[in-house]
Amino acid sequence: MVLTDGSQAAATTTLRVQSPAEAIDTAVALVDWLGLDPGPTTSLVSKLTAAEDAITGGALNAACHQLQAFEQEVQALVQGGQLDQASATPRLGQAQTIQVSLGCS
Repeated sequence: MVLTDGSQAAATTTLRVQSPAEAIDTAVALVDWLGLDPGPTTSLVSKLTAAEDAITGGALNAACHQLQAFEQEVQALVQGGQLDQASATPRLGQAQTIQVSLGCS
C-alpha cells in the first residue's frame, strides 16, 4: 500500500479456516451461549452432534439432513417466541456455512 506521503506500509492478516467438524463445535458453543432451557438446548446440540458424527463416518447426506433439522428447530424456536431472530441469525448462518462446505443441496 502506498500512503499519501509516498511511503509504503504493509500488513499481514492470518485467516484460519475451520473444518466442518470444527465449525460444528463452534455452532454447539453458539447454542450453549443462548441460555435456553435444557430441553431445546439438548435437542439442538444433539442434531449438531449427529451431524458431526455423520461427517466423521463419511455420511455427508445424513449430516446435511441433521443440519437442516437444526435450522428448522431454530426457526421453530423463533416462531414460538423462545428465541429472537437476532439471536437465531448467527446460529443459522453457522449451519448454512457448514452446509455449503459439505456441498449440501
